[in-house]
Amino acid sequence: MYRSPEYTKWRKAALDWIKAQVGSKHIKGKYTLLIEAVRPDRRHRDIGNIEKAISDILQEAGVIENDCLCEDLHIRWVSEGPECQVTLDTYKII
Repeated sequence: MYRSPEYTKWRKAALDWIKAQVGSKHIKGKYTLLIEAVRPDRRHRDIGNIEKAISDILQEAGVIENDCLCEDLHIRWVSEGPECQVTLDTYKII
């Protein structure tokens, strides 16, 4: 798989930022993931591509054990806010 220089740069910055924010907090086992992202421009974008990049980087940073443990996933475009906001929680059966 080819990774563009821009993606490689984003990955490194994201990994460093996540490690600094999370510290020793890690989710063991199943989890819920919510991703809210602002469209970067008017071009057509595949929202599913956002999830894979975020899940992979969360696993690489050690925040989650394995991205296959995601039990509940929500992704949505929002009109304003941070460029991308990720919320994680342990999975709970209600």
